[in-house]
Amino acid sequence: MAATPPALAQATPQDPSGEWQPDVETNTQLLQDAERAMPAGARPERGARPGRGGGPGGGPGGAGGPPPGNGGEGSMGPPPGGGGPMGPPPGGARPAGGRPSLKGLLPTQGAFAAPEDAVLVMQRMREAVVFGTSEGRDVVVVPLSGTLDLADGTHATLRDEGGRLALQLDVPDGRRAIYRYALPDAASGALRIDITVEGDRLPGGSVRLQRAYRRMKVDVAAPERATP
Repeated sequence: MAATPPALAQATPQDPSGEWQPDVETNTQLLQDAERAMPAGARPERGARPGRGGGPGGGPGGAGGPPPGNGGEGSMGPPPGGGGPMGPPPGGARPAGGRPSLKGLLPTQGAFAAPEDAVLVMQRMREAVVFGTSEGRDVVVVPLSGTLDLADGTHATLRDEGGRLALQLDVPDGRRAIYRYALPDAASGALRIDITVEGDRLPGGSVRLQRAYRRMKVDVAAPERATP
């Protein structure tokens, strides 16, 4: 990640800094559990895709530039996924033979916060948290005070809730997504991200999903991988 963010913060038991590999098997089960918890008859179909319209590029200068009005911190590019301002319709698309899935209701603007397939890279600083992936050069730097304005009009805020990070995204279509990061058992090298998406257009007014990740490295600064 090619960025020069603020100084490192002192490590805490709930510091999610590191590289995190999605736990595919666990996440498949967590998704199924979350779908079963949704109201009957209000479940979107698998394969639903959010509306498009958000352009690439991190701001007026195009890709790699900081988004406008970023409140002091910036991004080396937009969060992955793009996503238009309207997002997915209620219930999502309904392809023939599709199975229900709530993934289409998650805002694509938050793909950097809890990637489904890519390795999540996080680094907590004193004044901000850096988000990125091991496969890409773009990073998103969200301040711990103030607001980061992404290129499509999404507002990102980050707060510390008793030592645990909570990232909030306010999307132009009225949805609000909150990502809460927890290390339930530091010895196991696992990260859990609880995702809540709220909005008048969503089934029951909100949807909830949890994703699990396994630590790949001791920390961002150490290149050696942890012993299995």
